[in-house]
Amino acid sequence: MAGQLGNASQACKMRGCSRNSFCRFEEAYDKGGELALQEISRHRPILKNRVPPEIEPAVMKMAIEQPAGSPDAAGVRCVWQRHDLSAMKLRLRAREARAARDDTLLTEEQITALESTEWQ
Repeated sequence: MAGQLGNASQACKMRGCSRNSFCRFEEAYDKGGELALQEISRHRPILKNRVPPEIEPAVMKMAIEQPAGSPDAAGVRCVWQRHDLSAMKLRLRAREARAARDDTLLTEEQITALESTEWQ
């Protein structure tokens, strides 16, 4: 747009971005093309806030084994979100799929929870 208008400041005003941001985007584009712009827009995780990697499998197991449970810590919730298990319905579906895959039985509590979400 800045090229079409011949004025970067006017393009920034029309797009609602700062001149500083425009310069960063332009520099990234000049160095790496559109791929470089895609890399800028990605959210970079803050790894120091993550649950340790050795604990994550236990959190996943708990989410699938006890889908009606609620997370007490933000770290547990973040693990669930990364694995698309943030809602109880999603955890129940994952438990049902695992039971079918492993040929195991669901507990009475799990069956009741699944039946209660069938209409949703």
